[in-house]
Amino acid sequence: MNSIGQTPWILEYEPISVALDAISNSNERTVFVISSDYRLEGVISEGDIVRAYRGGQIPSTPARIS
Repeated sequence: MNSIGQTPWILEYEPISVALDAISNSNERTVFVISSDYRLEGVISEGDIVRAYRGGQIPSTPARIS
């Protein structure tokens, strides 16, 4: 797992399921979404993941949707 301090991070093209794994394997409730050149693009929370699943987005949906 990648982390900045204690907060895990994933690359923007990785699926939502990777964000869920990162949160599940840490004591944090959020994950940073980072671009390929390591800029912060956003933050995903547990609630965001729940809403994505409820909204019909599948686990392979990218963390950052253009």
